[in-house]
Amino acid sequence: MENNSDCPEQDQEHCPATSISEIDLDTVGGEIFPLLNANHSIMVRFDDSNFYSININKECSDFQFEIEIYFGYWIDVLELQELINLCENGTVTEKLFCDPFSIYNVNYVDDPVFPYFSGVDIFFTDELHHCTAWFRNFITQLNYTVTNIDLNFFLYNMTSCWGMVSLLNQQNIFILPANEYEMEGMLVLGAMVPGFSHPDYKEVYFGTNDGSCMKRFVEYFYLKSYKTPSNEYLLSPDVIIEFKNENSCLEVYYNCRKDWDFILPVDIPNKSLAYLQMVIAGEVTIVNLFVLYIFFQKANRSPTTILLSMLAVSDTLTALFICIPTVIAYQLYHHHISFNGTVLSWNLIDYNSCIISGATHFKYAFHLLSVLITTLLSIQKTIALRFPLWSIRGLTNKRSVKGSAIALTLSIILFLPNVVIWKILSKDVDGSCCIDGDLILKYYDVYRNINLTNDILTVIAIFISLICTIYITCKLTCLRRNLPWSDNMTVRKKHLTSAITVVVICGIFIASEVLHIMTGVIFWIVTYYESNDNLVELLESIKQYSDLSLLIGFSFNFVVYLAMSTQLREKLLNGAKEIIGPKRCCNSKNNDRNSVTNSTRKYTNSNSNEP
Repeated sequence: MENNSDCPEQDQEHCPATSISEIDLDTVGGEIFPLLNANHSIMVRFDDSNFYSININKECSDFQFEIEIYFGYWIDVLELQELINLCENGTVTEKLFCDPFSIYNVNYVDDPVFPYFSGVDIFFTDELHHCTAWFRNFITQLNYTVTNIDLNFFLYNMTSCWGMVSLLNQQNIFILPANEYEMEGMLVLGAMVPGFSHPDYKEVYFGTNDGSCMKRFVEYFYLKSYKTPSNEYLLSPDVIIEFKNENSCLEVYYNCRKDWDFILPVDIPNKSLAYLQMVIAGEVTIVNLFVLYIFFQKANRSPTTILLSMLAVSDTLTALFICIPTVIAYQLYHHHISFNGTVLSWNLIDYNSCIISGATHFKYAFHLLSVLITTLLSIQKTIALRFPLWSIRGLTNKRSVKGSAIALTLSIILFLPNVVIWKILSKDVDGSCCIDGDLILKYYDVYRNINLTNDILTVIAIFISLICTIYITCKLTCLRRNLPWSDNMTVRKKHLTSAITVVVICGIFIASEVLHIMTGVIFWIVTYYESNDNLVELLESIKQYSDLSLLIGFSFNFVVYLAMSTQLREKLLNGAKEIIGPKRCCNSKNNDRNSVTNSTRKYTNSNSNEP
């Protein structure tokens, strides 16, 4: 335990005046909460460390109505005094923990979510190894018998834990109204009200795989909570503890207690869209594995097939990294999914889910690799048309391998810092994943600039591919009119088909990247400048479909390339024949052998019947 020089050194043995008007005017204000199971009682914790309860007479309806809007929030002491004056004779103000003769038999109750101290009925909202652990040692030294003098000495003189202490029946947990998604067994969001203990709301999540259990909990907290004028619900920890003791199906998460730590929500597509993406990713994987099997054979290796093989690898890995984490979220972490009114979010509560989500950073690296390889294919085709003689000896397998290696290295180097940063930011706190908010401020510019660099490289790659497409198209069509000879109809038709195919390839490439680039640009605007609600909603909507557009582009890649190249079609066709051909061949040989045998037998039999 530590002493804190900032703690007030006042003597807490005697009760101060029980009138708000007599509180030292140096007090600015405090937090105000309703108390459960205490008829018309509220608690005020002032910033000078004093705790007061205000009992309200039933006749003081005006005061009750006016004070409700402050529940869970800050109130100025002068405003509070003006409200009390509305019903001065109907309110009784008492200082908590002031009677020096009160004695408590205190025991530590190791509740998994809200460890508390029975007898005095308090708990601490900071990290468990701080005030909770210190007070536990303190009561052990006093043989579990504590007076108000001891309690005040611990809270104010021995430590500064007065800012972290809360009453069990203090309704200081905001619960957002449940919606149709949460009623189906998903996640209900809550937040511990901020105050002197921490500067911001701390997430409290309620999840279960059992839809009926969630419905019971929602009905329970509707019954036991305090509904504010803003249609929010305030719940006390003792209600949560009571429900959990009677219903083991409910899981409550309140592990990220350190200042600025939080649980990160990750936007995911709805279930129908997620499984559609998985189907497309499966098709991309199967087709690309077949193509790789053919192109890896020594006879089929060429500068073009080497780049196409790398494109198949990058497209497949990008597709898998897009889809697998989302499917895992729906299959294993369904009860960690919440709905924010616009999109679904996978809340990374479990530390394993943080590891899975962190792996998705690789999808950006492999996507960039796919973009770079597509650009290299465009450049390769352009060089072959512009310098046909040099390309025969200049465009070698070795140079294609080097180009692929450079593209792979650049992609990994660019996004590897994001993977390292994610590992640094995510902390394992009793099995939960807590993101360090302090470190985010330190590394966020790095993360943002990496994404901006990726977008710039993608735009440059698209521009180069567009220039190459224009050149190839002109070379195959209008520029051939300047030749000293005229192509026959067959040659013209062949070149026109090739030109159209090149244009289609470029169009698919650009179309599949448009939403991805828009997502990056809007993200950059929202984070560099003052965020706009409309832009944020647009960003969330586009993100839902940007991955789908990439997957559709991947699924068309090889179909279009094969349509463009007769040689590639022949290589794949011959490879397919080699896979399925031997069986047919063997069957054909067996049939021939059986036919010869039968013919021989017939001939022999016919000879034996002759006279």
